[in-house]
Amino acid sequence: MTTPNVNVFLPPKLWLNVLRQHTDPSHLWQSCRQVSKVWRSEVDRIFSARYLQDQRMTELQFDVGKKFTPLAMHFDRFDVDDPTRCFFVESGTPFDFTAEEASERPMTDIDADIAKRRARLRLWAGLEVYLGGDDAARREIGRIDRTKHTIRVKKVVNDTELPGLRLDYDNQAVSFRWLDMFDRLFREQQALENMSANSLAEVGQHDDSCCRTTS
Repeated sequence: MTTPNVNVFLPPKLWLNVLRQHTDPSHLWQSCRQVSKVWRSEVDRIFSARYLQDQRMTELQFDVGKKFTPLAMHFDRFDVDDPTRCFFVESGTPFDFTAEEASERPMTDIDADIAKRRARLRLWAGLEVYLGGDDAARREIGRIDRTKHTIRVKKVVNDTELPGLRLDYDNQAVSFRWLDMFDRLFREQQALENMSANSLAEVGQHDDSCCRTTS
């Protein structure tokens, strides 16, 4: 799909409505976002609302090593002092209860919740080592050649770097610069698509030359 000349077909306001209906995040980021400052700003808003904050669209998964199950995380909030930084947390893991809530729960349920919470703390301790530890420490909990994380945006999945990654162990959250993350993710995706296209073209040329030789 090519990006049309915005000065020919529709007024700017209508083009912005068209952008909001776009369903291809890669094309939206790689092509539409490059048209103008107005389009860039609009695409940023679309990604913030439609992709970043929707758990069905964007998921961050950490592979902490062989001793732990993968840790899936989703958007939680923006940094109040820096809106280009976002926080991701685990979804659906409310292990903290008020005294009143705890009194209404059977003791077996509370024991199970405590065990889950302890396991979760061990996992986060492992994540802290896996992200910031040396090779020897990482080797203890998993393979050092294993991808630390993957980020999925709709159908695009890669181990793209999370710019400015910070681990908040106390609040069990990670934060990173989300605009930079999207930029790197889709640049890598474009590079992979170009490599694949070039490889297919080379295979086609090779097949053609073989056919000409045999004939």
